[in-house]
Amino acid sequence: MEINVAQRSREWFDLRANVCITSSKFGDAVGVGKGKPWHFFLAHIKENTDDDHMADNPCLQHGIEMEKVICEAYELLTGHKTRESGVWVPKDGMLKGLVAASPDAIVCDPSTMIPVGLCEFKAPVYKIYADGIPRHYMAQIQGQMAITNLPWCDFMAVCTRTREITLQRVFFHQGYWQHVSTLLYTFCMAVQESRQLNTRDINSVQFHAFEEIKKWTGSEKIQGEEEIVMQNLLHNKAPHLCGPSKVLFTYDLLLGVKDGNSSTDHIHQKDVISQIDKEIEDQEVEREMIALDY
Repeated sequence: MEINVAQRSREWFDLRANVCITSSKFGDAVGVGKGKPWHFFLAHIKENTDDDHMADNPCLQHGIEMEKVICEAYELLTGHKTRESGVWVPKDGMLKGLVAASPDAIVCDPSTMIPVGLCEFKAPVYKIYADGIPRHYMAQIQGQMAITNLPWCDFMAVCTRTREITLQRVFFHQGYWQHVSTLLYTFCMAVQESRQLNTRDINSVQFHAFEEIKKWTGSEKIQGEEEIVMQNLLHNKAPHLCGPSKVLFTYDLLLGVKDGNSSTDHIHQKDVISQIDKEIEDQEVEREMIALDY
């Protein structure tokens, strides 16, 4: 169920604060993030760990600034119509009232504007993800698909430093999510227990959920993780890139880079579209070159 609020508005933050955990932290909670679940749990209950409040984090700020840029590039590469997402919460099930998700964009049927899929955008600062989609992002997007009840999520990452782009479609895997959701339920029960205790000295008390989280190592593969189906949507025909829209782009054209400057201040979708039309006309790109076989 979607609650229609503007992203990063006061209402948006309040809704996210009223649940135990949001999808961006699912990976940390179940042990596929940067540390152990128990350590994340301790940090999570002692302070606000919502990334979107961490304005002093330059990497996070870069990602926020790039979201609109990447979304515009995504629409050009795919030809899809997107809209901003509100806050999604489960309508039923064991995680109802405990978790929430805010996908970066919703992909809609252009004729009806009914949601058909999701988008998740990332902007790694130093390099693109060499080993594919990181595990903690997989937990995030699988959770988003489960909560929104949508079958796929397009994961797009852009690294402006190395001028690399990846675009993959990830399909929902019920078995994977069933296992992750069980772990998340235990995590949420521990969060609720800590709130009821109203104490920060968690190590001085013992509850079942606390003890379970302490045992999680996060090193093992999650059931169904290796069975998740992914599809590459981006074809690299150097120096051009081509996606489902079947239009060829250079990196500079796609990202709106002018005079070698990749600042987001130089990126405007209308200008980019005008440049695309002119480039196609000037170069007389043949239809056979554009209509790649998918």
